[in-house]
Amino acid sequence: LEGRFVAAGGIVVEAPTILTTGLSFQVDDGSGPIRVVLSFTPPAAPARGQVVQVVGPLGQRDTSGTGLAGYRVLVTDPSQLVAVPAPTPAPTLEPAPTPVPTASSSPTFEPIPTSTPGPTSSPSPTHTPAPSTSPAPTPTPIPSGSPTPAPITIAAARAAGAGARVVVEGVVTAEVGRIGHPALVPIQDATAALAVRLPTGAAQPPRGAVLRVSGLLADPYGQLEVRPTSANVSIVDTRAVPDPIPVAARSLGESVETRLVVIEGTLDARATREASGDVVLRLIDSSGAPFQARGSRDSGLEPTLARPGARLRLTGIVGQRAPRKGALEGYRVWARDGLDVTVLAEAPTPTPKPTPTLRPTPTPKPGATPKPTGGPGSAGPTISIQAAVRQAVGKVRVEGVVTIPATLLDATGRRVIVQDRSAAVEILLPTGVTAPRPGARVRAVGDMGTAYGAPRIRALTIEDLGAASLPAPHALAAAPGTADEGEVVRVDGTVVDVHRLGDRWRAELKTGHGTVVIAGLAGAGIPASTLLEGGHATVTGVVRRPHPAATDRRFAIVPRWPDDVRATPATNGAGANGSSGSAGGMVSGPGGSASRPPGSTTGHGAPVASRSVVDVDLVELGGHLGGRVRVGGLVVSVGPNGPTIDDGTATSDLRLTGDAAGLRALLEVGDAIGATGSVVAAGAGTVVEVAAAADLVRLGDLGEALPMVLA
Repeated sequence: LEGRFVAAGGIVVEAPTILTTGLSFQVDDGSGPIRVVLSFTPPAAPARGQVVQVVGPLGQRDTSGTGLAGYRVLVTDPSQLVAVPAPTPAPTLEPAPTPVPTASSSPTFEPIPTSTPGPTSSPSPTHTPAPSTSPAPTPTPIPSGSPTPAPITIAAARAAGAGARVVVEGVVTAEVGRIGHPALVPIQDATAALAVRLPTGAAQPPRGAVLRVSGLLADPYGQLEVRPTSANVSIVDTRAVPDPIPVAARSLGESVETRLVVIEGTLDARATREASGDVVLRLIDSSGAPFQARGSRDSGLEPTLARPGARLRLTGIVGQRAPRKGALEGYRVWARDGLDVTVLAEAPTPTPKPTPTLRPTPTPKPGATPKPTGGPGSAGPTISIQAAVRQAVGKVRVEGVVTIPATLLDATGRRVIVQDRSAAVEILLPTGVTAPRPGARVRAVGDMGTAYGAPRIRALTIEDLGAASLPAPHALAAAPGTADEGEVVRVDGTVVDVHRLGDRWRAELKTGHGTVVIAGLAGAGIPASTLLEGGHATVTGVVRRPHPAATDRRFAIVPRWPDDVRATPATNGAGANGSSGSAGGMVSGPGGSASRPPGSTTGHGAPVASRSVVDVDLVELGGHLGGRVRVGGLVVSVGPNGPTIDDGTATSDLRLTGDAAGLRALLEVGDAIGATGSVVAAGAGTVVEVAAAADLVRLGDLGEALPMVLA
């Protein structure tokens, strides 16, 4: 059933737990429990002992390593979480007439409309309540199956917020699928606008149809939408589509969300088509404020509609896709079709100039100063990399020599470092451009900015000026810092510490002026066994600042290829701890536990518990206090004592002690890890204490345990 849409019902058998993915709890129908995860925050969380019915796709997040556990129902729509009345409910203040007499008073797990009255302690006096004795109807929530009340304005519905049940009416301003999601259609009245997520099988209303819908409000990615059932959406009239209202880039926000607007701007970069089929336009309005416009696959827009520099008038629907919960950003204008894009002025024709393929560019002589190159690129003359970094923002034009292969920093092949006589900077290459090789002299024009706190140029164009010599590394007398960032440096000293995390490793080199961090990346292809504790090493590489989430704030040297590391073993031919590079003969077994005889010790003298290890979900740690467990999950943060992991059932801290503490600096947010340790009390909760480095493993793409330690 994995991946299928399912319904399940039963008694809530555990108190709800808040996970990073949503609210989680278990229900049991008598055949066994199943986990339910809500991707929204309900007005009231289900309580233990309550009977509920849920509907949603069946997913899996298995941390046992068997591939046969961890199934859960993901409920994405508030209307798909239904509280089932108890068999003998307490008398309520709601009217109790039964529209259709029935002999059964037991609840069922079929869909239960909120208006269907539960069994009462007294019979109904009549099928039509007398006006004089019936209480006044409540406007909200709206009972399904009862006559639909008069609609409220869309502005009032928006003010109610996510989770409210509303009835609204508005004119359709764009066809289905033109504002991102294939089931969304925008409606608008005189007060505001709102997106409607049509249920499966519903008729697709044309532009100009007046739609009346009743349903719950939700705000995935920040965009408010109403989610009706098939019975609660209908076309009641036709009307002229309202005129678009003019807006500026800085006005794109909640006040105009889902409204039909018109905006003008200059195309700032070449239009692109994403894998989803959307065409993306990045523009700047007359005030200099940037904004984004998009056209879905159904809009018929093509990336060739205009060249960068063209001035456009766009008509479309304002949408939102916020990067995080509660963020008021990510607004864009969705063009509905080709008629929504008008070219007001074509891009200026660039002045023809010889290209490098027609006129070879001579290699600059040592000490020669490049001539300023202006032109229509609006980046001004070529400036030094140091001047570009100091400029911080805006268009720049720089020249320098590529010092690293494009696959060193990540697998995208789009990140290189360029260095001139003044400094070095990372350059993000345009999509589809062949990356220049190390030793190539290039000229880059692009936007100066930052990425993860480090200076970066997002290149619009990059030109290969021919081969040049790699910059000679300058020797570091102390630990690197901001002034050395990106530059090629060299350091030598004694290896005092080496740790490995899968295909990454980290070492510390003791020099005459302190300790320097060496970071080995997978893209360099340097085995961690190249460096042995106690030996001497000379390392060449580029200086990189720490990730913003890292607890160790020291800059590191990143070697680029195997020749960048020259190591000499210690005089006794072994590491500092007397080993020959193995972790005391330990082999990491499946799931991360070390394979050793009971009662043996680790390579560092730490005794290994002989008691059995139990695979558990994090939500169950409280029941294993004092026991030895094996857990796994994704790293969501790294604190001073170790990481916090999330396995889909709950989050928990891992406390790294002993020789496992040295692995903390290698952990990054997003790493999938497995850990074996003891469950100990910590405040009002529990933590898993991991003492042996071999008991912490990084999980590969296929779930295999990758060693994390090299002693």
